[in-house]
Amino acid sequence: MNHQILDPHFNPVLGFVTAGLSTATIWLAETVSQVSPVSKGWIEVGGTIGLIGGLSYGCVTLWKEIQRMNADARNEREVHRAEVAALNAEIRNEKRDQNDKLIEVLNKLDPDHR
Repeated sequence: MNHQILDPHFNPVLGFVTAGLSTATIWLAETVSQVSPVSKGWIEVGGTIGLIGGLSYGCVTLWKEIQRMNADARNEREVHRAEVAALNAEIRNEKRDQNDKLIEVLNKLDPDHR
């Protein structure tokens, strides 16, 4: 049973938004002159960690979602192939039965034909 809090399609977006916010934080630390150098350093470290973590999380979850979608599509194709194969077998059996019945009728109509 899957106990995800967020919709799986939202997870990559969350990672990329985190990376974007971290980038904005780093940019603000660089542009605002009232930030002390020590604070600026810590903000840049935190922003860099957030940027790398957000991009990593976004890319990994996006890749996993793409792999899951590919697997689902593969499964759907296999189910479709199995359904088509079953229908083809049914058609062949029905044609064979019809041919056998036709041969029986023709043999009854012309018993000397054999």
